[in-house]
Parts: sequence; structure tokens; C-alpha cells
Amino acid sequence: MTVLGEALKQLRQEYVSAGKTSTFEALKVFLDPNNSIAPPSYDEVANRLQVTTSGVKTLIHGHDVCVIARDEHLSAIAAKGLTLRIAGADKTAIVRASNDPSRFGPQDYVFCTLKSHQAYTAGI
Repeated sequence: MTVLGEALKQLRQEYVSAGKTSTFEALKVFLDPNNSIAPPSYDEVANRLQVTTSGVKTLIHGHDVCVIARDEHLSAIAAKGLTLRIAGADKTAIVRASNDPSRFGPQDYVFCTLKSHQAYTAGI
């Protein structure tokens, strides 16, 4: 088996273990340079996965985003992804989410966010 074949096999197993087999199946055509099948458009994959085109690009190009959350927010992000409203348009990305920061290892950037009604208390 080739190195690329073994890497794809391991990556598929990671997606299966995370319950995201359909995501892997939708993206694998972009991951194999030897594939003779013309890949679908990003828009087609976005519709299939019910995410934005930007979300598909993030999944394909490997920008790893992790979210630390609690309770019902963690459940919602894990199930549906993280949705941001930017200039009036909703953008959803599938991200890894946990209530345990140690699950993600070292990070290049960390953003701490909170709800607007918490801003005053957090600043004290």
C-alpha cells in the first residue's frame, strides 16, 4: 500500500470514529491527486454537508479550529458546527469541540469570547 493510501485509510478511520463518515466521503475526492474523477464544486459539497462554501474550503485545506465550550453550547457546536454571522450572512464551520482544552494540544492562536452581557463583569 502506498504512503498516500495508508494516510487516507487512517484519516477515514478518524472521521468514522468521530461519527463523520459522510464528511470524509464528500471530501475524499479532493484529497487524492491520483483520482481520475472530476471533483464536485465546493458549492455542491457545501449543499451535501449543509455547511457554507467557506466551511468546505476550511475542511479541505486543513485549518484546524478547536472550540472549548460548556453544557448546551458544547452539545450544539459538536452536533451542528459553529455558526458566525458576518455582515448579515450566516457562516457555519464544522469544528472540533470539547470542554477539556488538553484534548487539543498546543495552539497557535487562542481567542477568548463571551456574551456581551458578560463583558463588564469579565473586565473587573
